[in-house]
Amino acid sequence: MSMAKKMISRLSVLAVLIVFLAACSKTVEYTNIIPADATVVTSINLKSLASKAGLNDKENEAAKQKVLEALKSGMNAATFQQLEKVMNNPSESGIDVEAPVYVFTSPSFPYSTAVAKIKSEDDLHASLEIMVKEQICQPINEAAGYSFTTMNGGLVAFNNSAVMLISVKGTSQIEKAKEGITTLYANEPYTEVLGTVKKMLDNSSHVYAHTYQDKELSFLEEDICPGIANLKEEMKKVLSPSEIMHIEHDNLIDRLDSISNLFEVVIIKTGLTKPYTSTFFELDCKYWDNRRQSILNGRIADAKNVPQH
Repeated sequence: MSMAKKMISRLSVLAVLIVFLAACSKTVEYTNIIPADATVVTSINLKSLASKAGLNDKENEAAKQKVLEALKSGMNAATFQQLEKVMNNPSESGIDVEAPVYVFTSPSFPYSTAVAKIKSEDDLHASLEIMVKEQICQPINEAAGYSFTTMNGGLVAFNNSAVMLISVKGTSQIEKAKEGITTLYANEPYTEVLGTVKKMLDNSSHVYAHTYQDKELSFLEEDICPGIANLKEEMKKVLSPSEIMHIEHDNLIDRLDSISNLFEVVIIKTGLTKPYTSTFFELDCKYWDNRRQSILNGRIADAKNVPQH
């Protein structure tokens, strides 16, 4: 282990490697949430299911009205009005019923998860508030870039493009799943996210970052990667070239693997679709360095050599 790593360990500074990974499209799509390493992905067509089940048939209308009447007696007027809207038109729930729902499992996010497209975040919020009032779920909270609520055996998380229903059990799993959601969600443009994290690091009194990018990025030109020139210029506005160390991609991945065995890794995915554009920040101690650590080690060694009387 290098002196820098030993020093960080001794000073109890949490080292975090922040990695920006490209997702699936420049436009934010709800399917971007599905991890690249998903082992199983199932698509469900809600509209087709409803049609096959006959939910919209006239003969089932009476049954639906009986259900509404039964529920009405135990609800206040505002809550019932929202429920009635959703029952009569499921899209009023805030979920886009025209778009498929995807269910996936993944090694990097080990919870059975359903992902649906958002039609209206406000309508979804209103629908969940009904469930809060009926004590079906907990009050809605805000987290890093998304809102969430919990219910028995599930965590519901959403932003303005997608809603996730995650099967979890117990408080510890909920907390771990929320950490994973932070990894999955990143709606802002790549350079905006890059700038935000860079500013956070610059303003920190405890840590600074060693910044790495793929060496291959330096050789990408417009003829094989259209749009890369403009992206490089935008990235220079955030990161000075003198701050960046360029290492071949495979070596960076090996470094990531080795560091992840010692320290926590945070991954932020964006909608960028350009190869070799990941940026790696490896954090180090800001208020201490190798030079001063060497001086301190020397003084300790000298003290050991002083004869004891």
